[in-house]
Amino acid sequence: MTRFWLRLLCVVLLCFFWGGTYAQTHCKVSGYVTESESGGCLIGAVVFSGEDWAVTNEYGFYALNLETGDRTIRCAYLGRHADELEISVRKDTLINIAMSPMESLKGAVVEAEIAPAIPSAYMGVMDVPVSYLREMPAVLGEPDPMKTVQKMPGVQPGMSAFAGIYVRGGGAEENLMLLDGCPMYNAFHLMGLFSSFTPEAIKQITLYKGFFPAKYGGRTSSVIDIRTKEGNLSKVSGTVSVGMLNSRLHVEGPLYKDRTSFSFSVRGTNTSILKPFRFPYSYYFYDVTGKLTQRFGNSDRLYLSFFHGRDQFNYDLTENRLFYYEDEGGLEHSIPHVSKEQYDLKWGNTSASVRWNHRFGGHVFSDFAVSWSDYRMREFSFDSDYLYWDTPAGYTRQHANTSVISDLIASWDFEATLSSNQKLSFGLTHTRHAFSPEKDYSLRTAQRDESESKEVSFYSDKNIRMTGGETAAYLEDRFHSDSFNASIGLRAILFTTEGRSYPSLEPRVSAEYVILPGLSVKAAYSRVSQYVHLLASGEIAMPTDLWVPITAEIDPVFSTHYSTGLSYAWDDRWEVSLEAYFKKEENILEYKEGQLVFTTARSEEHTSEL
Repeated sequence: MTRFWLRLLCVVLLCFFWGGTYAQTHCKVSGYVTESESGGCLIGAVVFSGEDWAVTNEYGFYALNLETGDRTIRCAYLGRHADELEISVRKDTLINIAMSPMESLKGAVVEAEIAPAIPSAYMGVMDVPVSYLREMPAVLGEPDPMKTVQKMPGVQPGMSAFAGIYVRGGGAEENLMLLDGCPMYNAFHLMGLFSSFTPEAIKQITLYKGFFPAKYGGRTSSVIDIRTKEGNLSKVSGTVSVGMLNSRLHVEGPLYKDRTSFSFSVRGTNTSILKPFRFPYSYYFYDVTGKLTQRFGNSDRLYLSFFHGRDQFNYDLTENRLFYYEDEGGLEHSIPHVSKEQYDLKWGNTSASVRWNHRFGGHVFSDFAVSWSDYRMREFSFDSDYLYWDTPAGYTRQHANTSVISDLIASWDFEATLSSNQKLSFGLTHTRHAFSPEKDYSLRTAQRDESESKEVSFYSDKNIRMTGGETAAYLEDRFHSDSFNASIGLRAILFTTEGRSYPSLEPRVSAEYVILPGLSVKAAYSRVSQYVHLLASGEIAMPTDLWVPITAEIDPVFSTHYSTGLSYAWDDRWEVSLEAYFKKEENILEYKEGQLVFTTARSEEHTSEL
């Protein structure tokens, strides 16, 4: 492993040295592309000058390498006016572009300019427009981001449209869901009928199927990267929605105009209106999503993100009866009988992140982040049954079970634009996993008469707590020409747990060759690994399913992807693609047929004389 890190460092230094030599006749033009009305970043905007072009990243940043002299810079984004700037390139220059929306005039047809076709070697990557959330059919009329993703090619929903997303034959646990860079272990409500993401808070959804950029790892089927809105820098605005099942509030605006903005969303079910009817069953969920953005000059931005969501299901039933009997004298007596049943199940996610963006010079963009993600489930049940003679006789049973997953993540990612045709990405991340998959306790008390009681307690063999450290470094080089585009990357991972280390090298290669104008062929190869397992009890994902890490005896899952395809585009408006893939997985953990996940608790019995 030591030799690998030395080679990686040499490659990075060589690329920077070569980039410095190239810069003698070229200058860097970089900046941010934003919405003129709100100041929010535009992800995927195309900035180009002649044959040189760049696409804004997830923070709206772009970087161009242009020859010195007078140049024309244009910016295009679907649904917005195409901006055009005349500049004189003499030195590295910062140019921020604010794009205004296209306006529809009654009786007139307004056409947005189509951005030039941007070559990409990536396969199986889809940007899901937020506008699709309002246009796609929705469950009970409620727009939902994950239901929209489920309708994408190569993606299938779970059984009967419930829980889970299954991508190219993979399991529901093989998808990495990121909300502003924080992993979500259970991103669904009501056993998967709804997702945990409030539609109004979302800015961008990117789906990676099969082939992942070297930046991503930890899952073997897909990556779903969700970014939330930064907030309006100009004015306060918001929406209120009342639906059949839930109601939503979203508000955003400036705390300090053009410098500090916020975005806040809250959503909750309407089931509270049923409480006066005293139903024994109750269920509700809620989500809170927030983001604070601070701009420090033209080179630094700070983001504070927060999410908290919870589900709770309750069952509470008490029955009071009277049993009647006659004694030897013919007198009628009554015996009170009281039975109680209670069940409470809570689960949900909490995440928070602090992210700092910095621009080094004109061509290096960095993103440093510290994130925390927490998922927990608590289950509690209680039941009792007593006959009240002179002394009560009956039993009481109670059971409690909790499961907790906590991740603490530190990462530093870099993007360096080396030339007009080449971009280098590299970074380092470390994740500290802490799993407490099972804390189980049960108690049963039986009362026969006033002189004797029996108590039986069940408890887990031990208070299980598993930890693991995951360190990863990656390097990816993307370059293109008129007829050939490629991405070559390598991700190195070291996972340590229970005194054992699992090193892994994961190459990622994807290439595109243009056969004819508009017609291209693509091929990709990638190897990925997964260091957590989901112990599921059945076909429907339940909050009681357990997430556990690999151990000294259980190896990680490895998956190798091969894919190839054809793509044809015409009129700058239509594109048809056909892809085929082969996927091989190793070390898959499965239960025997009919086996379910239950507690590992054991019992002890105690009898005492009163």
